[in-house]
Amino acid sequence: MVVLLGSLLCGQAHGPFDNSSQLIVHDDTLEVVVTMGMDGARQFLLHKGLSEPEAAAVLAGRGPSTGAALAVDLAAKFFEVEAGRQPLLAKSVSLMSDGLEAAFTISYPRPATADVRLHALYFNGIEAMKPGSFIATDENRNALAGAMLSRAKTSIELRLSTTAPIAPPLVETVKQESPSALAVTVPLKSETRSASSWRQGVNPLYIGISALFLLVAVFWITARRLTRST
Repeated sequence: MVVLLGSLLCGQAHGPFDNSSQLIVHDDTLEVVVTMGMDGARQFLLHKGLSEPEAAAVLAGRGPSTGAALAVDLAAKFFEVEAGRQPLLAKSVSLMSDGLEAAFTISYPRPATADVRLHALYFNGIEAMKPGSFIATDENRNALAGAMLSRAKTSIELRLSTTAPIAPPLVETVKQESPSALAVTVPLKSETRSASSWRQGVNPLYIGISALFLLVAVFWITARRLTRST
């Protein structure tokens, strides 16, 4: 399962009709990022009503940190998103392109309900579009769910955390422990027990040895006196 989610998380669109999608869960928003190869992105925009010049202008490379705002109604062409069986309306749509692939980001308000269903629509009308990975993560990139989407499988359901922000994995509490505190606390307890057991075990033994030594000394002195008297 870890290997599967890791491969989905790393999967990106590289070929002309490759694609991948990701749901990023923030405290107050949901972001859906759909990444497509350039040919797939161009055909998608043409299929959704843009002209050739308009699609070319939208997909023009702008660098890794420069995006373009698109019409909000384009959001419904990528995914149909439902929360508690009610449609979730997008707040914004933007695009970033480096000339090799295009990343569309659709932002939604985070719903109060925990049940979310996504139905992919961007495969419609593009026969050459390949199956693509989908993964849901929190904003710290902790994987929540994953699947492969295609024209044959377009839907995924997941349950969000009912509280915001999303609690980190339990292993984080272990990572936050102070190494110095652990290194000091454990040996001190062990040394205390060892010292206590030494005091309880060695003192009686020491007394016994001393008494035996005293008896041997008395016996030796007595034996010498008897030898001299004879």
